[in-house]
Amino acid sequence: RLTDGDIDALLWAGGVPTAALAVPDPLRLIDLGALAAPLRERYGPVYDRVAIPADAYPGSPAVHTIGVANLLLAAATLPDETAAAIVDLLVRHADALVPAEAAGTQFLDGRFLIGTGTVPLHPGAVEVYRRWHG
Repeated sequence: RLTDGDIDALLWAGGVPTAALAVPDPLRLIDLGALAAPLRERYGPVYDRVAIPADAYPGSPAVHTIGVANLLLAAATLPDETAAAIVDLLVRHADALVPAEAAGTQFLDGRFLIGTGTVPLHPGAVEVYRRWHG
């Protein structure tokens, strides 16, 4: 609908670039980066300032937006061994789990997987992180 001129703007949440989103050439992205700090102050460490690289969409300059973490939640009844195996997979194979077109804007990095804010880590996840990071 953007390409057809039926709408002037849209707000979406997703990876960059979002392959399923047909965008006009050029696409004008609005820099929202300055809003991340006030959101963090008001709501806590849920919001981050995230860079969208130049030409992530045809003709678009580099801008900043607001990013949020995606958390993998597990029931407390999930066996520790299962939670540990999942975290170990994420830590060992993060590079294979992020599509190449999303590299730089989607982060699945063992150093940051522990950042769950006020959500406690599953005991099985804690064990893996202790093995990896001490």
